[in-house]
Amino acid sequence: MVFPVLKVRFIAVNDNYDSEQLESSALQPLDTMIKGIVNEAYAKDISRKIFTAKEIQRKNGLYYGNVPPYGYCKDPADPHHLIVNQETAPTVRQIFQWKLEGMGNFQIARLLNESNIAAPMRYQFLAGAVKAPRYENSIWQGVTVKVILSNRTYTGDLAMGKKRKNLSKNLTKIKNIPYEDWIITENTHEAIISREIFFEVQRICMQELEKNRASRYCHSDIDSPDDIFAGLVYSGNTGLKMYRTRNYYEKHGMKYRYTTISQRDADYSKCSIISIKEEQIQETLVCLLKKQMELALELNDYLATVQEHKTFLNRKEALEKQIKELAARHKELTSMQSDLYMHYSEGSLAREKYLAQKEEYRLERLSSESRLAELKSTLEHLKVRFSPHNPYIRLLLEFYECDFLSKDLLHRLVDKIYVYDSKTLEVVFKYRDEIEPILKFRESGVLQ
Repeated sequence: MVFPVLKVRFIAVNDNYDSEQLESSALQPLDTMIKGIVNEAYAKDISRKIFTAKEIQRKNGLYYGNVPPYGYCKDPADPHHLIVNQETAPTVRQIFQWKLEGMGNFQIARLLNESNIAAPMRYQFLAGAVKAPRYENSIWQGVTVKVILSNRTYTGDLAMGKKRKNLSKNLTKIKNIPYEDWIITENTHEAIISREIFFEVQRICMQELEKNRASRYCHSDIDSPDDIFAGLVYSGNTGLKMYRTRNYYEKHGMKYRYTTISQRDADYSKCSIISIKEEQIQETLVCLLKKQMELALELNDYLATVQEHKTFLNRKEALEKQIKELAARHKELTSMQSDLYMHYSEGSLAREKYLAQKEEYRLERLSSESRLAELKSTLEHLKVRFSPHNPYIRLLLEFYECDFLSKDLLHRLVDKIYVYDSKTLEVVFKYRDEIEPILKFRESGVLQ
């Protein structure tokens, strides 16, 4: 009853139902509501049966995933049984060995990429198991290595039920299940890694995790200064936004860097991480802004006299003349339209001719209005750009006496900062198009 009161129209295309055309509908409102309830109950019943079937498969140690873990493939004789993939299993063993030797996940990923070993999803794409184009150029990442190192399947045990979604129990979103609630069936297939090695690696990973947590929070009481470059710094190679990170050093204290979070380009191809010190960005910006401010002082004196320059005056007079002529023509067209209607109402002008002439005048008026607005804007821009009231010059002079970088200054002057590597920056200023015409006019006398 709520929808009709609120004048909301309800349409069900599959049921040929329209609340505004009940007479012609195949179903009445009550039928539609009952059918919706039945459909929902049916969907929940199917979900319960699927969940029960998978629960039985899990308890029986049957693999039911679509893509087997890296290092395994499905047994051609039994798709619920895993067999060792002799092509990729050595890579899995190497990953565990490197971890035992003390390597980090990102270091292992880098070595695998440098060895041109296809990452798991790229391997599946090349084998035809997955079709999505985004996997064609996927690379090894730290998280990929982490997933492999934590997968107990490599010991010959099948660990299932790690995630769950059950419509019958109102679990409409995928839910991660705690480790103690996983269903683990031992010795279901051939092992690639021994249990001893696997659990030793888990111990090493837990030590690393605790160490990282301790390192992350041991200096959490140190307040970070305001991130004045927030939203301005981007990778010049990929266009990805860069974010500030911090690290504490015993000798130098807290230091800040800007880093690209993602290692992948838009097509999932390999993309090296870009990182740069915050202080290096500050030094570069201070140097560039100092030059811009010195130029602003120089141009401010020049702009005080430029409006008396003959070329400027000629350009200004030409624009004013065009504006005056267009305004006169616009007024004339208005009068002509009035006369045209008067002749038509008196019967001295045929309807067809009246309509044709009226449309011609209308189109010319629209064209003159557009051109008039354009000329007025050009004239106003010319007056402002080539005067001491130039907004960019005023802004730079406003901060001339500042001896430090402020967030307000940066976000009013700088559009983006592109970082290409740890030593190469490109700063794009917001008012860059305002200075070039002035410099060109000063050098060549050509007015844009």
